[in-house]
Amino acid sequence: MGEMGSGMADSEIVEIRFSAGSAEKITVQFEPLGTWFDLADDDYIILRTPRNKIDALQVEVLPSGIKVWVAYPEDRVWSDEHIILDRHMVEIGRL
Repeated sequence: MGEMGSGMADSEIVEIRFSAGSAEKITVQFEPLGTWFDLADDDYIILRTPRNKIDALQVEVLPSGIKVWVAYPEDRVWSDEHIILDRHMVEIGRL
């Protein structure tokens, strides 16, 4: 039973990759908090987020980068359910 619960938890999380192209520099900015990460030369970050928040994500592609609006619980401005990982799968931020 523990194994089934573990598999279900994994399926409730989605990982979305944001990357810079080769010889390219971009900024990935997460709103509404204004957290940002500068990427260059095929570097990337991953946003790990609950599957039930996918419909509320908004992604804007701008000339200098990508702006990502994440969903927060209606009764709070701050949430730590959105996790940002670097290319080595090390946590580098929470939204």
